[in-house]
Amino acid sequence: MSLQFNKWLERLLEEKEIDAEATAFEFIDDDNTYHYMPLGVIIEYIKHCDPAIHQQIRMQLVKIDFHNGDITHFFKDIGKWIAQNHKPNIFSHQPQISQQKGDERTG
Repeated sequence: MSLQFNKWLERLLEEKEIDAEATAFEFIDDDNTYHYMPLGVIIEYIKHCDPAIHQQIRMQLVKIDFHNGDITHFFKDIGKWIAQNHKPNIFSHQPQISQQKGDERTG
């Protein structure tokens, strides 16, 4: 984590008067799944990205800010990407059923 980037990001949110804990996004992904994602989750995800990603995000946010754009739209796009690319597989862990002799479940 880049402490300098994290401080810069927090300061940007303060300057724009965006409360990461009170802001959330709702969207439907490509698989037609509904998502509710707090901005705080997106910010934490970004903070744990590689420094190269921090650089790209910073450049994009500066560009949006320079043109008086709404940076929350960019954060929502990142949230959509997170939801689309980090889906849990609910079938990835199959419980093991005991087949021991005398097991009540097997008779």
